[in-house]
Amino acid sequence: MGAPRALMGLCRGPTLDTQLLKAAVAAEQGLPLHNSVGLTALHCLCENEAVTAAALEAVLPCGPRDLALARDRCATSPLDLLCRNGAVSVAMLEVVLAWCGPELVEDRCGSALHVLCAARCATAAALEEFRSPEYFKALCTRAPKGAFVAGATPLRTFCENEAASLDALEVVLNFTPSSIDEVDDAGAGPLHYLCANAATTPEMLRRFLAHCKSIPSAIEAVDEDGWTPLHYLCRRPGASAALVRALVAAGPGAAAAVDDEGMAPLHYLCWNERAEPGAVLALLDAAPDVAALRDAEGATPARYLAKTPSLCSFDLLKRVAARGVGDAKVDARLVELKDAAAAARVAELRDRVAATADAHAAAWRALAKQQLDRGECAECLRLFAEGAARCPGNFALAHRGATFALFAEQTADRVALGPFAVAAALGEGDVAPDRSPDYGGDALAVYRGAVADAGACRRLGDAVEAAATAAWLERRRAGATDHAVYDVPATDLPEPARGYVRALVASLAARATLLFPGTFAGAPARVLDCFFVRYDAERCFAEMRDHVDESAVSVSLALNDAGDYDGGGLHVAAAGNVLNGPAGSVFCFPGAITHGGVAVTRGTRRILSLFLVPDANRLAAQLLAVALLAAGARALVAPQRAAPRFVALRASAAATAELRERVRGLLDGLAGNLADGAAMPESAARLEAAYGADAYDAMYVGLLECFMDLKIDFDMGDDDDVLRPTAHACTDPADAVTRAKLAPLYAQAMGMIDGSEPQVKLDIWRLVVDKLAARVDMENQEFGAWAAGVLQGG
Repeated sequence: MGAPRALMGLCRGPTLDTQLLKAAVAAEQGLPLHNSVGLTALHCLCENEAVTAAALEAVLPCGPRDLALARDRCATSPLDLLCRNGAVSVAMLEVVLAWCGPELVEDRCGSALHVLCAARCATAAALEEFRSPEYFKALCTRAPKGAFVAGATPLRTFCENEAASLDALEVVLNFTPSSIDEVDDAGAGPLHYLCANAATTPEMLRRFLAHCKSIPSAIEAVDEDGWTPLHYLCRRPGASAALVRALVAAGPGAAAAVDDEGMAPLHYLCWNERAEPGAVLALLDAAPDVAALRDAEGATPARYLAKTPSLCSFDLLKRVAARGVGDAKVDARLVELKDAAAAARVAELRDRVAATADAHAAAWRALAKQQLDRGECAECLRLFAEGAARCPGNFALAHRGATFALFAEQTADRVALGPFAVAAALGEGDVAPDRSPDYGGDALAVYRGAVADAGACRRLGDAVEAAATAAWLERRRAGATDHAVYDVPATDLPEPARGYVRALVASLAARATLLFPGTFAGAPARVLDCFFVRYDAERCFAEMRDHVDESAVSVSLALNDAGDYDGGGLHVAAAGNVLNGPAGSVFCFPGAITHGGVAVTRGTRRILSLFLVPDANRLAAQLLAVALLAAGARALVAPQRAAPRFVALRASAAATAELRERVRGLLDGLAGNLADGAAMPESAARLEAAYGADAYDAMYVGLLECFMDLKIDFDMGDDDDVLRPTAHACTDPADAVTRAKLAPLYAQAMGMIDGSEPQVKLDIWRLVVDKLAARVDMENQEFGAWAAGVLQGG
């Protein structure tokens, strides 16, 4: 017969019934305790997260006193499993230890404290209970053969506990201060295992090292394989810079220690797939010569790093290899990584542009809308076109760009129109107060006319329905008043309907310039938008609330007859009229008047809606295109930056005197604060020469150059104002120091360019390219985008 299957099944269950467990124990007495791999029912129970002290009391009598210490084929006992179980409690341990008896516990475990130090319930409060005198004799007792770890002290056992905490560690250290350098049968001490434990924090390590001051040998002790605690740390997952710095600071000699394979801690750290890059740099800074060490196989740390893709980067490998010796494989890997890093930077910029495309588009749309509201219609059109070209993924701008392209080319085709007459007279007071279009003295009115061929309009309506492949879509049209429209853009139409619309729009635009001559003032009428709207009684869009358009002049053309629906029509708020008509009816009116679409109560009403603006600016003598496009470009890529420290000033006597004062202050301060033995930057001599020549432009550029050199090549002490040469190369664009130094310098340079003379601008750009972009191996545009991202928090 096999092991007691029923009892094992109960011990594995999600709920543990004490009475059932006792009954199963009684029923299966006499059966073998172990299955084919050495497992007992007690193994199953101690591994179960539902385990309780009562369940343990029920199952322990199924075997002898040492059942809790019986090991399976993996050399694991039930007590081992219970200690690792996250549900374990002191009460459960007490039940098991009481069943075993003190003699067996001492013989097989060392002491009850050994057991507690191995358990996940080894909290500071639980450990404090062991301060009673009867336990002190066991505190430094070594665990016997066959225990958790042969020869381990409670401190050593606790240091391997994955549930170890700072407070609990402090309690155990206070218990056993003399066991800090005690090693187990493998030659490893508590510090070895604390460094290998993934639960160890930098503060825990520093607290332990503070206790090691009286026994410094524990920090650099080696086990039977020649490993120091630093070797253990460099092999553990998540080896961090903070842990490495703390351990190396306490025992710097460990950084150069090699094991029986000739491997230093840096070899293992460079081979650790889950180490932090900062840990490698920290260890390299502490012992730079170790990078040249070859192990028993002739490999340097750089060779191991080159084979660890999760850790290796171009900049990290370059730093490690620079301290080592020549290695063709490492050099080849550097070439691969440099190419990959360049590709990654391009991909990052592309992703960043894609991720912020909506923000970019919003900037262009806001600029265009601002100019439209001011009546600068020509600039509005150019800004929309430029934004569409720069942000092709944005629907609103792409729609604008496609609309402009559709109607940009003049067509000779025309659609015959009938005469137009006033359908509703308006006054200047009927224009929305928040709009300021210049109607040039035109008599404001809603004009009514017609397309001669009404059948063509009906056929156009049918073509529009066919073009709406999925459905008429609701779009937010952010005009002067935000409103929703169920529409199909004119750009969605196929030929020949597309060609007919171009001819129709050309005819309507020409007629609009005649009806509103003062508004267009001889300028051609340009299409700001053109789309088809559907009012449907049976669907969710039956009417359009009153609003104003973003156009100077709007046109509404009926595409089907009034008999196809009930209700509907153009509501003119100022006149109180509802205007409507059969297919082909046209209403032309100022876009700034309040109007809406009357609700359709039956059937479907279809119209063409056309927005027109004059291709001219209100300030005819002011050419704004270049300035506004430049402003749009800054909105796309430039960071929000603080006012520059130095601003461009005209070379007047007062400005020159102020600049000279700044230059003199910088040069005198530099001379007084430069560290002893530090070389003066060459730019300081050039700035001094410009000062002596009283050359304004040379001083202005020289001031920036000297400031760049000081910022990049020097560091100021935290406790004094002494400028000392920096050890930081500022060549890694991902490095925090590089980002903190170069990005603000770029912003300052851009601020100084504003208002400067052309030659000065060129000289400043040369400084940006030579001193900033080239330092991180970037092209000018790439560096500008990188700096902008850094300053925006990217």
